[in-house]
Amino acid sequence: MTDRKERKILLINPCPREIVVDFLPKNLPLALLSVASTLVDSYEVILLDRAVEKNDNRLLQLLKDPGLAVAGISCLSGPMIKDAVYCSKLIKETNPAITVVWGGWHPTKDPDSVLACPHVDYLIQGEGELSFRAFVDAFGDVKAQKQVSGIGFREGNAFRYLPGQTLDINALPSLPIHLINDITPYVIYNWVPGGGICIPWETSRGCPYSCTFCDVTYQFGSNYNCHTPERMIYDIKRLQKQFAIGGIRFYDPNFFLRIDRVKRFSDLLIEERSSFRWAASGTINQFKNISVETLGHFYSAGLRYVEFGIESGDEEIRHQLLNKRFKTDEIYRVLQRFHEAGIQFKFNLIIGIPGETPEQSEKTLRFALDILEKYPNASIGGHLYIYMPFPGTDLQKKAVAMGYKPPVTLEQYADLDYSTSQSNPWLSRQHSSMLEAISTMSYFLSAPSSAIPLAGLKRLFFIAARAFYLFRLKNRLFMKTPDLALLAKVLH
Repeated sequence: MTDRKERKILLINPCPREIVVDFLPKNLPLALLSVASTLVDSYEVILLDRAVEKNDNRLLQLLKDPGLAVAGISCLSGPMIKDAVYCSKLIKETNPAITVVWGGWHPTKDPDSVLACPHVDYLIQGEGELSFRAFVDAFGDVKAQKQVSGIGFREGNAFRYLPGQTLDINALPSLPIHLINDITPYVIYNWVPGGGICIPWETSRGCPYSCTFCDVTYQFGSNYNCHTPERMIYDIKRLQKQFAIGGIRFYDPNFFLRIDRVKRFSDLLIEERSSFRWAASGTINQFKNISVETLGHFYSAGLRYVEFGIESGDEEIRHQLLNKRFKTDEIYRVLQRFHEAGIQFKFNLIIGIPGETPEQSEKTLRFALDILEKYPNASIGGHLYIYMPFPGTDLQKKAVAMGYKPPVTLEQYADLDYSTSQSNPWLSRQHSSMLEAISTMSYFLSAPSSAIPLAGLKRLFFIAARAFYLFRLKNRLFMKTPDLALLAKVLH
């Protein structure tokens, strides 16, 4: 049997779409880096990001290595599944001795669909850093492997699952950023205004809230745990040294849940006279009682924008369907404070919610346009998202009651399209067409005209497209046109 020190572990990030559009930045594979953090002290870990390097020759070359024992594949629900299945099949056809293990959001949400795939040996549900390490340590001892927390496997014609574990991410090792040879594909220049080379990062997990549409608690639970401010500063310094970054967009669902942590983080940055720039996500409720002075303190520490999950411009939809308990006037008061503090903000919105009328969808659009008009430095987070029922969520149950048929097989999950409303039976054809037009055009509202994180011809194109589609949205010109069909293929 291969000695542990000689054993190699391959971690694969599947390509998230069938066609890779090279000019779009990729997401840094933070989940796989976190898994790798528990392995690199004892094993040789190889990270293959097929969003950047969708090259079968590279994968086949790795599979010929006799020291390669385990391939771990992290997967989200959606088109990424196609490449995950493809890689698993290729691994088994090339070297059947390699153990294939899936982890991540999709195996956690619907493990049966994964174990039904003949090319997958095991899966790990929930936070898999310690479980995967225990699984790899037990390599060669099948009985021990099948006792690892969070593990899922086939037992005859049945599937068996062991409960997972909740982690303290502050106790996990720092991410092995040396596994990223080239940061360029993951960089969005001035993503955080004034930040130059900017990348995403994570400092906390879990969410105590119960929004009906969200599946964060399905993956991480409702217990919130986070890095200390000192750990955050340490990681930032490492990233600055390795990649010369100037900004980070923190991907935490609730970065501001513990305001004292953010204040301490800001104090440390100010003490060091850091020029570092950062952005993060928060909720309206977290900022209802935060003063302009406190926001000014965060600005002095480098905070340049906050992204809010507002979700709907209709108060009834927010309260009764989404369980977002804040009023419209509270939204405007919070945004005004951010405006006064000089901090930009983005806001996320969902359209096509079960039970939402076309008039309510347009109300959300008008709400978005009103904010953009009042606050020129505001922008939409990504675009207006068309609602997609996530497995296990309360709102999915309502969608099912209205005729939605949730996917069951991997093939059905792989066909999920987060940019279309075609699978939502509560929508009329006209309503669906309107939503898709709004969603595609709103991509160009994802950056304020004064702070577009692009350069050269890309910037000029974005500015022109932003003005054109803003005009169309304001004037309710929702008809399908060839340019929207092309944009939908490129952007989604």
